[in-house]
Amino acid sequence: MLFSLGGLFSLYEGWHKLTEPQAISYPWVAVGILVFGLAAESVSLRACLHEVNKVRGNRTLWRWFRESRQSELVVILGEDLAALLGLALALVAVLLTVLTENAAWDALGSMSIGVVLIVVAILVGIEIKALLIGQSADHETEARLREFLRRQPGVEKVFRLLTLQLGTSLMVAAKVKMKPESAAELVAAINRAEAATRAEFPEIQWLFFEPDVAD
Repeated sequence: MLFSLGGLFSLYEGWHKLTEPQAISYPWVAVGILVFGLAAESVSLRACLHEVNKVRGNRTLWRWFRESRQSELVVILGEDLAALLGLALALVAVLLTVLTENAAWDALGSMSIGVVLIVVAILVGIEIKALLIGQSADHETEARLREFLRRQPGVEKVFRLLTLQLGTSLMVAAKVKMKPESAAELVAAINRAEAATRAEFPEIQWLFFEPDVAD
């Protein structure tokens, strides 16, 4: 919401400056502030990327952004990128305005920043909406989970595996074929498999285990 409103205001401000050009007051002070802001945001972005790199594995940054279930990192990365791009565009616009003495560059810079903010707001909003309403766990987690269940001593075959990511918590429903055993041994095998799965995947908050003989 803040990015959207900020983007719309930047577009309006840019259009206003374009129709009614005004000279920049204290341009070199503005340049100094923007350079400092760029340095500070670069440090922040570097710290965010350090955390992202811990979890994205071999995926590209864009693929991680589209597949990630970690809403806090998605939001922080979007904010840092928008801030960094916005400051860079503002710096270029101010410098071009000073060098050319043409206020139109300042107006175009404001409008460019508005576009960046709106685009980032839309992308982050799409990802966060999917996380809020729930979606399946990422493909890597599902593959690891399926393989882990298949290797459990009492499990003969995994028929179906359903997952639902809710924030940082995970809900799992598994339909499996268990090895032939007595009723008591079957219950014990299921309990062991559930305990082992929860220990291996601590993010699982809800786990439903359904034994069956066919899919």
